[in-house]
Amino acid sequence: MRLRVGGSVLLASSLALAGCGASHRAPDCARRVADDASAPGYVWSVTCDVSGYPRLAGGQDGGVALRLISLEAGEVNLGGASLVVDANSEVVARFDGDGHHVWSELVRPATATSPLVQTLPDGGVALGLEIRGPFDFGGRAFDAVEGVTSTAVVALAPDGRPRWSRIFSAAGPESTVGIESLATSADGSIAVHVYTAGPLRVDDEGPFGDSGNSIALFDVDGSLQRVVDAPLGLLIDLADDGSLLLDRGAEGFAVLDPDGSPRWDRVLDAVFRGRFSPSGDLVIAGALVRTLNLGGDDLVKTDYLPDFGNSSVFVARYSAAGEHEWSLSLDEDRGVYELDVDSSEVLTLVTYLSDDRARIIRLDEAGQLSDERTTRPLNAHLAAILPDGDVVLTGTAEEPFDLGGGVEPFSGPRAVWLVKYAR
Repeated sequence: MRLRVGGSVLLASSLALAGCGASHRAPDCARRVADDASAPGYVWSVTCDVSGYPRLAGGQDGGVALRLISLEAGEVNLGGASLVVDANSEVVARFDGDGHHVWSELVRPATATSPLVQTLPDGGVALGLEIRGPFDFGGRAFDAVEGVTSTAVVALAPDGRPRWSRIFSAAGPESTVGIESLATSADGSIAVHVYTAGPLRVDDEGPFGDSGNSIALFDVDGSLQRVVDAPLGLLIDLADDGSLLLDRGAEGFAVLDPDGSPRWDRVLDAVFRGRFSPSGDLVIAGALVRTLNLGGDDLVKTDYLPDFGNSSVFVARYSAAGEHEWSLSLDEDRGVYELDVDSSEVLTLVTYLSDDRARIIRLDEAGQLSDERTTRPLNAHLAAILPDGDVVLTGTAEEPFDLGGGVEPFSGPRAVWLVKYAR
């Protein structure tokens, strides 16, 4: 096994990583906090005058990891030092639970992209990377063919420094390899779904599988636990006991045991999100566009018109053995940003309404509404749910806007923002 530990070439810092928030903040990134005039539930917001598309993951420490694809060449500042980027460059940043910038890093070389980001229990970050052509990864040269995509997973420490990296390749004559999804569990394990033209290699380990779709699972230190052949679907979630949730497209979803053997599945002709609960139950939610039966009574939807986007939202819960426990529909909601289940088995669901407001809904283990909150219109892109049920949303703007704390500093032409709302 070749395991690269440490290194700082691919994620090369241009700033002091620790404590680089308020004292080094440049004027093009501003943070504000709630006051007496703020909207109910508003906690803080961060607005940065940058042009890009954000992706978000919530952390067990209450902070968030942000991955940003820059849309223009120039400088990007997310609260630390400015980073010089090309169009389509990738920047990864970490913010603490109060919205303070902790660190930000430019993903190098410019041909590397990080389409996937997840947080680790200790405040670290896991990235799934796709690299086209030769590159130097964490101080380790990788001789790839120009124009051919290679993939890797890297784990970053809480201060943003690389801990370890593993590189995926195809064992056969075809060199095609790509990364589909990334999931983490409460103990710091990382699962990576990789597709290949032939059996998979992880560094010099393997070959594994023959379906072209494999899930590689790693310990917190980067040691390879196992590789699961997954020809039937896309990895969505990793349970604390190592169970896997796969999206099978029009065939619904499947739950696999830690060794990859099928446990149970269900046909579900709908687009959905899913999460394991701490007890091993499964909760799913998605857009309801037709009458659907999830195991209980029919959830009726007969008036869906695609041109009007008048879908509803369905939610369902299943036991670890696959037994239907309850299902319901939310008729006012139009889609789902995110969902998660906390240590008390309470489901937090973040949906969006037709007027661009977000709704934070909490359902108890029996599916009963325990709390809800509606934000002001945000037109958010993504949401992250924190362990205490608070929610951070992210999006972009091209004109002055108010996230709940007043009109945000905006010099244009574009901005990326984060906002935290209490549950």
